[in-house]
Amino acid sequence: MDYFYVDIETELGEMLTYYVAAMDEAHAEELATIAFENGEIECMGIQIVSIYAYRA
Repeated sequence: MDYFYVDIETELGEMLTYYVAAMDEAHAEELATIAFENGEIECMGIQIVSIYAYRA
């Protein structure tokens, strides 16, 4: 496993960065999406507009 930063933009224009351990970029984006949907990432927005993972 490697560590990734995942940049998330919401429909309100919020830019969030989430740090996660994952197998690859796609897995990191999936884990961040799940965390967002479960309310683990605090923000005002309720919908992801864009998401991008990159190695830490």
